[in-house]
Amino acid sequence: MNTYKLPGMSISVNGTPSRIRFALEAMFQLCPMTEEKADVHLEGRGHYNNKIDELLPEWLVEKINDAHIGSDTLMTFGPEGQIAVITICEGLLFCVWTSMNSYDRIQFIGGIKKEGRTIGPIYSVLTPILREYFLARGHLLLHGAAAICPNEIGLLLIAPSGGGKTTTALSLVRKGARLLGDDLVVLQNSTDKITAFGIPKPLNLRDKTISFFEELQGLPDSLCSHTGFLSKLIPPQKIYGPNCMVEHARMHVVYFVNLTEEGPSVRPLSTPEAL
Repeated sequence: MNTYKLPGMSISVNGTPSRIRFALEAMFQLCPMTEEKADVHLEGRGHYNNKIDELLPEWLVEKINDAHIGSDTLMTFGPEGQIAVITICEGLLFCVWTSMNSYDRIQFIGGIKKEGRTIGPIYSVLTPILREYFLARGHLLLHGAAAICPNEIGLLLIAPSGGGKTTTALSLVRKGARLLGDDLVVLQNSTDKITAFGIPKPLNLRDKTISFFEELQGLPDSLCSHTGFLSKLIPPQKIYGPNCMVEHARMHVVYFVNLTEEGPSVRPLSTPEAL
C-alpha cells in the first residue's frame, strides 16, 4: 500500500485485484510519496460485471437500479450522509462512494473483463469525490491547468474537456514557463493572494495535440501509456526535463480558453460572466 502527498492531505491507495490497484495509483503516480500516516484511505475492488452488486452497499444498489446511468457521471447521496459518483463505460459499472461524516475513507468499485487491460473512467468518478475532500479542508479542486511564466506571473487556464488546456499549457512550457498541472489544480485563498497547487499527472495527449508539437511526435512506446481511448499518457518530465514542473505558485490571471471553428480566441470577460 502506497501513500501519496496531495495538497493539504495524504492519501493511501490499495486495491484488489492488483490491476485495480495499479489503475487507481496511475492517477497519483507523479505525486510525491510519503511515509506519513495517510489522512484518507482509497480502497478499490474489482469484479466481473455480473458480480458487482455483491460489493456494493444496499442503498447504492437501490440508487443504481432506480437511475438511468449512461456514459455521463451521476452523483447521488445515501441515507446517512454518504456521497457516490457512478458511471458506465464499455458496459462496465464504475462507482466511488464515501461518508461525508468521517472524510477518511473512499471506496472504489469497478467492473473488469476477464481479458485485456483494466480500462475505466477512474478520473471522472474519483475527481468529484476528491473535490468534496478538498472543500472540507478549505481548498477548491478545479478541472483546469496552471503554469507560472518566467516573469513569475501565474496563469490559470479554464476550459471544458478537450477545449485546449493542455495544448495552451504546453505552448507556455515551450516558452520557458513551468507547469503546475494540465488537468487538476487545487486553489487556496488567503487574505491577499490565491495560490495554486498542481496535482501532477501524465499529460493526456490526443493525436491533434501531438500533431502541434514536433517533440511529441514519434515518441517510443516505452514513454507512453495508452488509455484505451483516443489519447496517450506521457509524463511531462520525460519530454521537457525534470524542472518543467513546480509544486505551487501564486496565481495572477485566469484565462478561459475558447476554441471555435475559426481557431482559438482571446476576449475579456466581465466579472459576472467569469464567475
